[in-house]
Amino acid sequence: MGLFKLYGAFDTTNFELIQGDINDVEGVRFKLDNNNVYLNGSYRGILNDTWSMHGGFSYTHAKNNMDIIDRTIKDTENSLHTKLKFKNRINNRFKLYFGAECFATNFKEKYNDASSQGSTYVYDNNIAAAFAEADIFISKNLAFKTRVRSEYS
Repeated sequence: MGLFKLYGAFDTTNFELIQGDINDVEGVRFKLDNNNVYLNGSYRGILNDTWSMHGGFSYTHAKNNMDIIDRTIKDTENSLHTKLKFKNRINNRFKLYFGAECFATNFKEKYNDASSQGSTYVYDNNIAAAFAEADIFISKNLAFKTRVRSEYS
């Protein structure tokens, strides 16, 4: 038995402005179009008397198109974060947690102007991690939290 939550959001912008300029009778053109999608989900459940689990994810997709005078910049980002965590309450003085998480990001940007062939920039980053934690309660006034974490990117 558990609780699943899901949240989503979307927004879009379509904006254009011609700013007056003393050096250009036509003005300076600025245009921005963007679309963003965001999803977030989580699940929390009890497996038995001493074990529970919590998992979740978030996903973002963002797309931007900008035109500034004779320059065009287009970028797209996709990001994902997932996490799964288990908890074992061994007794009132000792709790053990362990799990894994993953971050994945892909960003791509294209730049063009009237005087060049343009440029493309790409950023990819993937991180995977595993972790373990322990809460140790010696007394009401003394407790320890120990952690170990390993990451790969």
